[in-house]
Amino acid sequence: MTHNQVKIGCDRSGTPNYHKNTSKTVTSRNIDCPFRLYAREYSKSITWTLTVKNPEHSHDATENYMAHPTLINFNNQDTSQISQMSELFLMPRKIQAQLRIQREAERSLILQDISKQGRPTARKKSHLFSY
Repeated sequence: MTHNQVKIGCDRSGTPNYHKNTSKTVTSRNIDCPFRLYAREYSKSITWTLTVKNPEHSHDATENYMAHPTLINFNNQDTSQISQMSELFLMPRKIQAQLRIQREAERSLILQDISKQGRPTARKKSHLFSY
């Protein structure tokens, strides 16, 4: 009798969610990686079994583990600085360079994450320049 079940997959599993009716370039980490594990806890014996359904990954290992999305956490100071620089219409690459200088390359900063963080503020201000 199974009590708990856990399905474990690669963080790059899943199909990319591309929309055909958009002019924006959309990026996704999902590449339909087939790697799968299943774990089951049996309540009577208090043991777990681990079954490897597919041991293969369809991609190479990430070279820089600090680029992993779960490790990218902007603190309040980062968020504030990114918002301020976005309001000045600085490009994400310039923001990235500035933050790296201030932190002395403490951890990796990914352009896409900087863009996501600063985008809402930049959108609010963009109406000032529409003719």
